[in-house]
Amino acid sequence: MEIFTHELREKAGSESYNRFEYQVHWIVYHMINEYKSGKNDYLIICEFHDDMAKFDCRDNPSCVEFFQVKTSSRYKNWSISKLSNKTKKKQHSFLGFLFMNFLNFDKECSQCHFVSNIDIDEDIRKWQAIIEDGGMLKDEAPNLYQSIRQVIKDEYLILSDKKFDEVYDIFIQNTYVYFGQLPLGSYEKVVMGEFFDLLKDKDIYTSNCNKILNDLIQDVRKKSKKTINTPISFTRLKKVKGVNSSILDNIKNSISIRKRDEIYRDLEDYLLYVGNDRPRAKLIIRTLKKHHEKLLDVSNYLYKDLTLETNKVIDAVTIKFNERLEDRNFIIQKIKEELEMKIEKEETFEDFLLEVLFYERLFE
Repeated sequence: MEIFTHELREKAGSESYNRFEYQVHWIVYHMINEYKSGKNDYLIICEFHDDMAKFDCRDNPSCVEFFQVKTSSRYKNWSISKLSNKTKKKQHSFLGFLFMNFLNFDKECSQCHFVSNIDIDEDIRKWQAIIEDGGMLKDEAPNLYQSIRQVIKDEYLILSDKKFDEVYDIFIQNTYVYFGQLPLGSYEKVVMGEFFDLLKDKDIYTSNCNKILNDLIQDVRKKSKKTINTPISFTRLKKVKGVNSSILDNIKNSISIRKRDEIYRDLEDYLLYVGNDRPRAKLIIRTLKKHHEKLLDVSNYLYKDLTLETNKVIDAVTIKFNERLEDRNFIIQKIKEELEMKIEKEETFEDFLLEVLFYERLFE
């Protein structure tokens, strides 16, 4: 494929930390949602000709989609004028760079995507609605077709009209611009919620789930920062910069499939063993079930954050006072004291739920 030999375009300076982190998290978010929809044979290459390249097959690809993942805190939505705006540091606009992918890789580039933390305006929605329904923008909205054509043509005056129009007609029918479902202020929590939901049927605890997700994000981070030169073999490219779609399958398959009810029964036996009577043990289990149900709510970011912070404190206290673990009241009091130094008092869990989480951590 020509994509493995074509010279890589220069990036316009280093990206900000927040934009890079958003990009990394969106890639993981995209993979999770592709997995949930049953799509599991593709290969993602981070920072390759664009922010993300997605090949249609892990081992023998025939085409590729390119993704630009951008953030903005200045605008409420994207318009054609904003997407076609160039800066002094950039040779092309956002739309101009997407056009370049179709120009450079006409036989290999199947689609381009512009993904962002903000929405799109009415003109872009009209463009997207027409092509998503299989219509031709040139026929159904000729004025819009011409206005987009003109701003991109201004960036490619070196091309003949014939060559430009050949590429433009492919570009305009196969370029997708949309809100990426990750708000800038909470993208980490949204990705966490989606990942927790992916593993909701597994015998795995919150802290372990969070570690697996962090390892996956770190892998994407590392692959994104890895620099390469072309020409490069597909085998080497895949090894040094590729994120295989099978990674989520491997994660799920590596975790034992124990039913949640079995875990609760084992925990109840443990509670009885350490001195709780049966009614109290059952109350602890009921409370824990409600707690787990809240954790599965992908929109309840604050509850997940509070759970993770609370578990960290519980772990630290149990290690520090491991010789007094049988003194339940003492341990819970120490946990409360530590939490009050880290979290606003009104945001902490009630005492009984703290005790429930304490038992869960000990059992884990």
